[in-house]
Amino acid sequence: SLDLGLRKELLTILSNEVGGECAVLMITHDMVEAATIADRIVVLDGAPARIVAEQSFAGAPRMRTLPDAHRIAANLLADHRVSTAFSVDSPAPSSNVVKLEAC
Repeated sequence: SLDLGLRKELLTILSNEVGGECAVLMITHDMVEAATIADRIVVLDGAPARIVAEQSFAGAPRMRTLPDAHRIAANLLADHRVSTAFSVDSPAPSSNVVKLEAC
């Protein structure tokens, strides 16, 4: 677990260094952290683990603002499969929430 300053520094370094032919697999339990930098988010659940949701961000900026990352995380958590994987109650439906397709 990193403090906020170190987390931002690490995400900035990753954002600047990753690209082209380089790939990084980042494993985190922090949906906002993943949404800040990811080109693709894959949510796993169960044992053995299986993919329950996936979202790609082709053409999106590499480093997102915190409000954008929170919106992405909220959209993901609105999916019952994702909220179940994170053991949280699904938020109330909103007109701003985009439904994810089943994997």
